[in-house]
Amino acid sequence: AVRPVSVLVTVVIAAYGWPEALALSIPSALGQTLSDFELLVIGDGCTSGSEEAVRAFDDPRVFWSNLPANTGSQAGPNNAGNALARGRFVAYLGQDDLWHPEHLASLVKKMEETQADLAYAVTLVCGPPERAVFGLDEPGEPRFFVPPSSLMHRADLLARIGPWANPRTSSLAIDHELLVRARAAGLRLAGTGRATAFKWPSAWGIDAYKTRDVSRQAALAARLARDPNRTAEEELVATLKAAGEGRLIDARPTLDLLPGEAAEVNRVRRGLAPLRPLTDCVEVRLDRPLAGDGWFAPETDERGTFRWIGKHATLLVPILASGPLRLRMQLVNALSPEAYDLCVAAAGVELACERRSEPTGDVWLEAILPEALARAEEGRVRLRLEAPLTLVPADLDPASKDARALGVAVGRLILEPLAGAVG
Repeated sequence: AVRPVSVLVTVVIAAYGWPEALALSIPSALGQTLSDFELLVIGDGCTSGSEEAVRAFDDPRVFWSNLPANTGSQAGPNNAGNALARGRFVAYLGQDDLWHPEHLASLVKKMEETQADLAYAVTLVCGPPERAVFGLDEPGEPRFFVPPSSLMHRADLLARIGPWANPRTSSLAIDHELLVRARAAGLRLAGTGRATAFKWPSAWGIDAYKTRDVSRQAALAARLARDPNRTAEEELVATLKAAGEGRLIDARPTLDLLPGEAAEVNRVRRGLAPLRPLTDCVEVRLDRPLAGDGWFAPETDERGTFRWIGKHATLLVPILASGPLRLRMQLVNALSPEAYDLCVAAAGVELACERRSEPTGDVWLEAILPEALARAEEGRVRLRLEAPLTLVPADLDPASKDARALGVAVGRLILEPLAGAVG
């Protein structure tokens, strides 16, 4: 197709390794009530599948471009898309996200009404099973954040404040970092107040780029096609229900990350990261972002930093084991004695755990991971923790108003080569 000289909106989709998702997100863009746009799907050094998925759409607004090498982040495709853009405005759609049909129209209206430099929609995170909402906070807050699928900005934005950042050198997640720079430059941000973007963060689910499961997106896409307004309302109600059940989480970015830390953890979670060999003991930092599901936010008291798990939690430890490992785990609290009888599994196999209690009240679990389990997945060790019982603090003390279903609080988790382990 011949690209137009100019359009109202350029839509950029950063694509990599998930053609099944593109088969849903592209129709979500093409189904917009505002039709004056071009859709640039930018491959991040894609080798197969993604290009074929894009070229399957016989629509003159759809264009494919592939970077010569993988950059490992949406920053590369986003910058390339902006360099190619011919729209007055640029909007982004995650390859595994969806839009309400009025998403672009409502953003353009807000941009034109307010003369904003950047506009954003409300985004609903649809699981699993936790939910979150972005786009309700005031833009001036340091932790204000909306994902790229919420955003629209003027075409000259990157020329004014600089490109999307290199995730390996940024101490903020790159989408958060872009918003911080926009605010620091004194640019005007305006929200539509409408929930028109629907997201399933690939870094929230383990191995999204290996399983390539789009069943949740497909179900919502079908509902949006039948009745978009009712679907948006139902998703808002589901979000309110999640809040009442303690499943609505504060997913705003952490401010004290190390450079590249957010990108590394997300690549581990997605199943994309090449990792390092284990030559000495490694302690999982529970005050840092974790590659795993089922962990609540870190808390700190006189015992140090710890995280609660719910009924179960998973953890991917980015190490390349060359032999058997010793696991040591400190359990600092539980709302019931039964919760200390934690089931621990590696690569799906339950481990024989020895339990040791200390006068402080802490409990240590120790287990040996045979070499076959430690090396079951190249580049990482996969652990699963399951508490036999969970309790809700508010059920024990209504004044706490804590609706979380808690199992056990983990204070430290250490893996070390068996030969170097201290008994």
